[in-house]
Amino acid sequence: RPAATGFGLGLAAVTLLLFIGLTSPANYSQFHCDSFSAVTVLAALTGGLGLAAMALITSNKSVGARALSLMGIGILCFATIFTAAPECLGNPLNSLPEDVKTMWLAEVTEAVSIFSTDNFWVYGPPAIGAALTAAITAIFALRRGPNKVRHGFMLGLILTAIVMTVYQIRFYPFAQILAIPVLAVLIYDLYSGIRRNGQRSLLYIAVLATTFPGIWGVPGMLFSAEKTQANAESQKRDNNCFGPKTMDAINELPSGRFVIDSNGAPLLLLHTDHNSLTGNYHRNFAGILANIKIYTSTEHVAFDYLKDNDIDYVFYCAGSAETQIRRRQSPDGLMAKLYSGEIPSYLLELKSVNDGNIQIFKFSPARNSHAE
Repeated sequence: RPAATGFGLGLAAVTLLLFIGLTSPANYSQFHCDSFSAVTVLAALTGGLGLAAMALITSNKSVGARALSLMGIGILCFATIFTAAPECLGNPLNSLPEDVKTMWLAEVTEAVSIFSTDNFWVYGPPAIGAALTAAITAIFALRRGPNKVRHGFMLGLILTAIVMTVYQIRFYPFAQILAIPVLAVLIYDLYSGIRRNGQRSLLYIAVLATTFPGIWGVPGMLFSAEKTQANAESQKRDNNCFGPKTMDAINELPSGRFVIDSNGAPLLLLHTDHNSLTGNYHRNFAGILANIKIYTSTEHVAFDYLKDNDIDYVFYCAGSAETQIRRRQSPDGLMAKLYSGEIPSYLLELKSVNDGNIQIFKFSPARNSHAE
């Protein structure tokens, strides 16, 4: 009873205090589904205070009664959020415009299923390999050892994390973190057996190896070596696109709004005084859509999008992954034109980095040779 009561009260109190200390009073009543806001506090208060009350009232009841009480708290939390902020219970990706789904989301590796990517051997084993090992360990522990409730609880969490990771790769950290305590106990037991018996154990070495992330990269190197190398080279090119030289060049320009690759937007915001039209955040779908339209439209249509979105600068890097994607999606679009060296009259080159592979243009509507 004291532990559960303390945890519930602590969760509610700490969340509320952090909210008061970290949030502007003007934003106290605003709900933001993906950030620390009033909806987070509401959920913590409902769940935390509900747990504390349940511990005080039902601690002497049967396991079944306590389980029903926990279910009741869950239902109460759901009803509270459904009433106050129903939008936070839905999948925000469902409301994305079709162009954003097909031309942006479909290209975001972390947002796709392990089995829907053609790089399964590259991403699959590192994402769920250790978790599967931990799940198998928990199953054997359930059948053979004590503490069945603990092992069953961990097995449920791990399997849930694996299912989530299969659905979208970005959930893999949960699967890996949950695998740690189960594998740690197994490694300890195996090591203790070695110490007692004075014998070497290949099983101990094998289990220990599964805890090293690099081990799970071996299948990718064996079965998908070309794609593994291509991914590494693509990442290297992206890093070159947004490195210190690029940021130094951008910092020499007067502050303004950039059209830039989604992967470059965070670095632009971090290292410069400029702002970006877009970024890799699904609730910024209007900016993402505008960015797509600019890079994939013909130069005449792109001009209108640039003007309507008050763009000052256009960023281009020949080696970036997004450049290749936009060229493939629209061979006649602005990105394809820039790649082939056909620069529209309304773009004035200001900076050139890495032997011309990176170009920064000033958008100058007055220079448009097709203006009516």
